[in-house]
Amino acid sequence: MSLQDQSARFPTWVVVLAALLAPIAIMLVYETAMDWSNRPVSTQEWNSNPHAGQELSDRNSFIVFMHASAQFAFVILGAWWLATTSRQRTLFLIIAIPLSGFIFLLATVGSMAG
Repeated sequence: MSLQDQSARFPTWVVVLAALLAPIAIMLVYETAMDWSNRPVSTQEWNSNPHAGQELSDRNSFIVFMHASAQFAFVILGAWWLATTSRQRTLFLIIAIPLSGFIFLLATVGSMAG
């Protein structure tokens, strides 16, 4: 173990756990927001607002954009926070980038499918 690794802010297992669990937590918040946004609407309420479909579409687009932004911010800020040790940063990025991208695509396609 080199001197640089001994001065790490966090143990390696904490970095790996954060890289694995944080994207999943962000996805759960996204799915909760999407479910809340797409609540059932009565026929009377739907008929009283002719732009309800466009408003729902705009709101869903905003939620998808915020999900992508949160995943991106997690990867960038996580890598910046681990700037002291290149080994931990590399490990974090190797895990977090593909996992965040895959979870974003999975959640977005899953929301469109049903």
